[in-house]
Amino acid sequence: YKVPVTVANKLEQMRRAFLWGNKENGGNKLHLISWDKVCSPKELGGLGLSLISIRNLASLAKWVWKAYSERGSMWNEVLTRRYGKVWNYDISRLDPKVCSPIVRQIVKLSSDPRIGSLLSRENFKWCVRNGSLAYFWEDWWIGDIPLCSLLPSLYNKARVKHMVVKDFILLWIRGSLNDIWVDTLNSELLDELPVLSGLL
Repeated sequence: YKVPVTVANKLEQMRRAFLWGNKENGGNKLHLISWDKVCSPKELGGLGLSLISIRNLASLAKWVWKAYSERGSMWNEVLTRRYGKVWNYDISRLDPKVCSPIVRQIVKLSSDPRIGSLLSRENFKWCVRNGSLAYFWEDWWIGDIPLCSLLPSLYNKARVKHMVVKDFILLWIRGSLNDIWVDTLNSELLDELPVLSGLL
């Protein structure tokens, strides 16, 4: 869960009290340095502690990375069946209203100015290896952007949207266009085919 602000503040207060200690006759000792300075990296003169709220955000953000990178894991398959394939490549498109409380907090991270831009799927480029995990159209594995963004007209005509790279290339090699496209491609789409062919 995302830690409530009041809870995070209370935890920070307890950490400060532990670090600075208490006076013998009660009350807190004078803080000799600001808490932000204490939480800065050691290279900058701090103790290298991290703020509770930032650590909590980082822990939640890690679930986005795991959703994209651990597609074969059991927990990921359960969430994919619950929320659809979009869970595996663009969590920000999920509607928070239909999500569980935990997933809702993960989805809302994309609107957080401190971390949202880091979670953009354009920041995740796949190393294809044997091609059994990366999605052919939706993932960024070749070129500068995902193929669904580079060739949107062809993507709309694709018979199977969430096909892994390996399966698509096997269909492409066999030359079975009927298995790849929903119907025959018009002349405009046929102009995009050489671009796709060149990339492959």
